[in-house]
Amino acid sequence: MNTTFEPGELPGLAPQITSRYITLSDRDGLNVHILEVLPDTNTHSSTSYPLILLLHGFPELAYSWRKIMVPLANSHAGYRIVAPDLRGYGRTTTKVGPGTGYCVVVHPGLFASVVFMSAPFGGVANLLPASSDGVDDRAKECSVAPSASGIATALTALQPPRKHYAKYFATPSANADILGQGGKALHEFLDGYFHMKSGAWHENDAHPLPSAFSPSPSIGKLAKDFAALPDMSAVIARHVRITPKDSNEEVAARIYAAEFARTGFQGGLNYYRSRLSPPPPEHIAQLDALAGRRMDVPAAFIAGARDWGVYQTPGAERKMREVVCSREGSKHGMETEDFVLIEGAGHWVQQEAPGRVLQELVRFLGKVEDL
Repeated sequence: MNTTFEPGELPGLAPQITSRYITLSDRDGLNVHILEVLPDTNTHSSTSYPLILLLHGFPELAYSWRKIMVPLANSHAGYRIVAPDLRGYGRTTTKVGPGTGYCVVVHPGLFASVVFMSAPFGGVANLLPASSDGVDDRAKECSVAPSASGIATALTALQPPRKHYAKYFATPSANADILGQGGKALHEFLDGYFHMKSGAWHENDAHPLPSAFSPSPSIGKLAKDFAALPDMSAVIARHVRITPKDSNEEVAARIYAAEFARTGFQGGLNYYRSRLSPPPPEHIAQLDALAGRRMDVPAAFIAGARDWGVYQTPGAERKMREVVCSREGSKHGMETEDFVLIEGAGHWVQQEAPGRVLQELVRFLGKVEDL
């Protein structure tokens, strides 16, 4: 199975979606592959439209947004929709950039609004040792769990030992392990991985872990919670190629397998390495100055109700809603109706339930336009 696809020939794309490259004028000169849609000129007369960026996760591509791009572009007065292959993925050059939440915190003037998906944004963490003076009680109460690195160490001490997926993805061997022998084996691995994290897997009963209700859970408590979850590698092995697909899903599966067979996973895995590595010393003070800063733009969150990503960092979901994106003392933030969990869907919510995701995005954008 050595199929390859040129960007402009990706199967399953609506004819309104164009594929092209843009070279950024930053110091890295990144050559970014994007999928792009403009509104239908028969119903939208403007020549300038607000920009919506659709950013994918791991192991995905710009292609993951194909099901909602066209109707989203034609909603309200029209939008310019751009979905890039992120740095290190697909046809984009391989350098790692900052996460979306950090960008909105640092440059709120560039964003009219933000919608997080799957992983709650818990804000910028404190990096320098400091007292808790000046930190409001709600922020203290909603503090997130200790680092993945500490949890990973505790997991390895259990019997039998377990691995934290983020720590594993940051190891030097992860790329070769996931690629395996390539070809059919890679296709089957991705099938199992996508199924295991989707709403179709019957054991995905996502809910807050017990440690989420503690203001400062211990490493041991967190490790115990994580160890009670299904073993990812065992589940993937059990579900390889057992779930029938329709023709459209099979085409999509071939595209993901072909692209990652061509590029490997290292570009995407570098995000995990970056997250778990200490920042350069010269940047610590700058990052620490952002710690505790709240969102100053309208915010929403959309995820599948069967997605463990919502709860995998105990306390992050609550901190996002009650602290980082709180409307308390601010005209912006996240309203209760804008925290949306879509029943039946898992981690790949925009592909599993595109109609519901589109509905919620259009509703939220309507509110933003009225502000």
